[in-house]
Amino acid sequence: HKVFEKRWAWIIVLLLISIVPFWYYHWFNINEHHSGDIVLYYLPRVDHVKQSVLEYHSWFPLWTPYYFAGTSYIGKPNDPYMNPFLGPLIFLLPTTLGAIKISMVLGMLIAGIGMFLLVDYLLQNKYAALLAALIYMFNDFILVRIFYWGWIVFAYEYPLLPFILLFT
Repeated sequence: HKVFEKRWAWIIVLLLISIVPFWYYHWFNINEHHSGDIVLYYLPRVDHVKQSVLEYHSWFPLWTPYYFAGTSYIGKPNDPYMNPFLGPLIFLLPTTLGAIKISMVLGMLIAGIGMFLLVDYLLQNKYAALLAALIYMFNDFILVRIFYWGWIVFAYEYPLLPFILLFT
């Protein structure tokens, strides 16, 4: 069919297919989550960022008292400030947990789009690109470390790799 000769149609198919696992495992439920680093480590940090901006009008707090008996934000690349997906969602969604969860989903969707574009560029085969993107998004490493353990650091770096390879 002529529609599927365009990349955008394949990307829409990829996004529709990849939404199903996120929906099935309740990643769009922004009010609750199982334990793990999302709740124990990242949620207090993101709450502190939101509180700092909304209550104290400080867009870059230098210190947080809510974990490790107080620690600084300076020089830590996994801070909420260093995340382009999470920043806007903190203020757009009603809960900070929802912002974290949706930002992780967005990261994985962008990872799939990047892998699709990379494999399509290398092989000129849209079916192979779709399969590679799905495998890249839902491999065991991602499912366990990001969506079960809640290691957000991987969720924000993982989408960049296909784009780095594509543009290099």
